[in-house]
Amino acid sequence: MIEVTLTAGVWYQIQNLDDPLFCFLQLDSTNTVICAFDVAEPLSVADVGIVLVEGVNSLPIPPNKSAWIKLISGAGSIIFSQYGGITSDQSKCAFAYTDSVAVDEVETAVDVVVGNDDSVSDQLAYVAFIETVPGNIAGAATVDSAVLQIRFGRIVPGQVLRVYGIAESSSQFATLTDYTSLASGLTLTTEFVDITVNYTGVQEVDITDLLQELVGVSGWDTASPIQLWVGCTSSVVTGEDTTVTILTGYRHCAVFAVVS
Repeated sequence: MIEVTLTAGVWYQIQNLDDPLFCFLQLDSTNTVICAFDVAEPLSVADVGIVLVEGVNSLPIPPNKSAWIKLISGAGSIIFSQYGGITSDQSKCAFAYTDSVAVDEVETAVDVVVGNDDSVSDQLAYVAFIETVPGNIAGAATVDSAVLQIRFGRIVPGQVLRVYGIAESSSQFATLTDYTSLASGLTLTTEFVDITVNYTGVQEVDITDLLQELVGVSGWDTASPIQLWVGCTSSVVTGEDTTVTILTGYRHCAVFAVVS
């Protein structure tokens, strides 16, 4: 939970909410506090908005706008919950595939595909790379817990995905030029986790040990992104496409970590 002490006459933007279309906050003030919705900060002299009540307030946020809070005079504070995930950066996610003969392709800035496709004349193998925004985790921090949450666009229940960390303190996205550079050209962590795809479409897996190894990498600091390599350990199914798709768009793939 985030607690913010309001300054009279100053607009405060409510950002990174659990639900970007819903403002749920507690107001601690008997003075007038208003909420306005706009794409940018309202004028400093503006004093028109929805008057909040002391205690719990619940307001829908119009699409493509932000919630702005202003204490007209006196003193007060607000408490609200922010989204706690370290989200994937779709512009720096990629997958690569090959048929081991002529096909060798890398697709970037997309949802990623993992697994095997034997429904085509030459069986294709896919591996994936997922990079988050800067993790804001200090080097050599103690990782008390960490969970990777992923949302699937295409599922094939029973497929087993293997996830490694990429043992680098800076982005390796620019090095991904072909299948080999992604499949075997990256330095991976010793730690890995397996995910057996189920029917839910959203799954979580404990990556505490994996993340602990990453933050111990030389040069790691708060600006370092979490980078993951994802492959498939399941056998090829003759004549079938058993690839799965991991969504990497806004909040679809994220790491939730508690560090000390």
